[in-house]
Amino acid sequence: MNGNDVNGDAGMTADRWAALVAVDAVDPEDELTVRALRQRDPLFDDRVERFRRDAAELAASASTQPPAGLRDSVLAAVENRAVSGGTDRGRFRSWGLAAAAALVVVIGGAAWLSVSDDGGTGSGDDDSVVAGPSSTPAATVERADVAGGEVTVEMVEGHSEATVHLTGVPAPEAGSAYQMWLVSGDTSRSVGVMGPEDVTDDMTVVIDGVDAANSLMISVEPPGGSTAPTQALVDIPLNG
Repeated sequence: MNGNDVNGDAGMTADRWAALVAVDAVDPEDELTVRALRQRDPLFDDRVERFRRDAAELAASASTQPPAGLRDSVLAAVENRAVSGGTDRGRFRSWGLAAAAALVVVIGGAAWLSVSDDGGTGSGDDDSVVAGPSSTPAATVERADVAGGEVTVEMVEGHSEATVHLTGVPAPEAGSAYQMWLVSGDTSRSVGVMGPEDVTDDMTVVIDGVDAANSLMISVEPPGGSTAPTQALVDIPLNG
C-alpha cells in the first residue's frame, strides 16, 4: 500500500491520517480507524515518525498549544499537497504534509504562516518572502522559472534541510536526467538525480546542506547523473 491508498471514511488517505497522528489531532472516535491502519500498513508508523521529526525541527524554537480546529486546518493543508513517488535518489518524501501540519501547530501568537495552494508560504508576489515572529525560525522562499514550470525552494533559518517544489516542470527527455547541485564557490555537490519516470507535474524533493551553499543548480545530465554539472537549466541563489 502506498501513501495515496484510500483508507477509512470520506476518502482519507494513510498519509493524511499519519499527519494527524503526528500532531496529536486524531479524535477519539477515529482511534479504531488508526489502529486498523497500523495493522494493515507496516509503514504507517514510519510515516508518523518521519512527520514528527520534521515537525520537531520546525518547532525547535517555538512552543504553543494546538489551537481549536487544528484537525480541520491540518486536513485542509494536507489535501493540497500531492505525495510524489519515485526512487530514493533525491530523497523524495511527503515532507510537505508534515510541514503543513507543523506550521499550523507551531506558528502561533502574533503571526501565522499560511500554506498556499501552490505550495509556497505567504501571499506576496516577492521572489523572497520572510515570515514569522522574531522568536520563531524565519522561513525563506526562493522561486525560479524552469522550462515553462516553476521551482520553489523553502528553507528554515538555522536548518540544513530545504524542500524543493517542482510545479509544471516537464520531465527530462528520454536518455537524460535532471540533476540537482548545491553550489558553494567553485565546488558543486550532487543532491539528487531525477529521470523521466521520477518527475511529476507537482512534486517535492528534500535536500540537505543548504546552510553551507550559495545556490541550488538544476542541470541536464546523462541517465544516472554526472560527477559535475554540464548543462545548467537554472541556478537559484540561496541564503540571500
